[in-house]
Amino acid sequence: MKEILEILDSLPITSGADSTCLLAAADVSTPKFLMIERGAIILSPGQIEDALYVLCDGSAVAYSADEDKQVLLRTFVPYEIFGISNLYTDLPFATRIVAKSDCRVLVLDKTFLSYLIDHDSRVRYQYISFLAQKTLYLNQKISYLTAGSAEQRLAYWLDSNACGDVVSIQIPMNALCTMLDIGRASLYRAFDKLERDGFIIRQQKTVRLLERDRMLHYYK
Repeated sequence: MKEILEILDSLPITSGADSTCLLAAADVSTPKFLMIERGAIILSPGQIEDALYVLCDGSAVAYSADEDKQVLLRTFVPYEIFGISNLYTDLPFATRIVAKSDCRVLVLDKTFLSYLIDHDSRVRYQYISFLAQKTLYLNQKISYLTAGSAEQRLAYWLDSNACGDVVSIQIPMNALCTMLDIGRASLYRAFDKLERDGFIIRQQKTVRLLERDRMLHYYK
């Protein structure tokens, strides 16, 4: 249980939760670990789950539901969560989560989380805040998918995926092309253009952003 409490304290939803509430919630429904082999599907489209998943070890990727034109949506690293959008709905899961390597996943079911949300105001606030941030992220994603030029789409994507002012590109370039709906040559030209205009500095797969606000409004 000690390890579970340490993991929960690292998550944006349950960080700083009251220890008494955590232990009481675990008595109601104890979180459990799953071992997932590389290449196995963790969650699939159409699946209905009343649980939140925490990637503890390894890496996983999210793909679009369409198997005929599978699009890489994002990569998960340890202590990221997925499944939260379906936790309090009866709607099926909309994407495919696949283990990129052998993974260890912590499963927090609806009963456990509901107890925390009901009994700990900090968890309740952080849960609402996390959902609000997720909505903002999706709005940003729509922005760069519907933007005009390749430079504008890339600028929006870099801004929405930055940690501070740094973007670590963890996906293949062809996957990024698919996400932005532009060709490979257009993507590389856009990178070159942003760098020549003084908005980014590239070092292999790391991109440092300069003057982010001006960059977002510079291209059309």
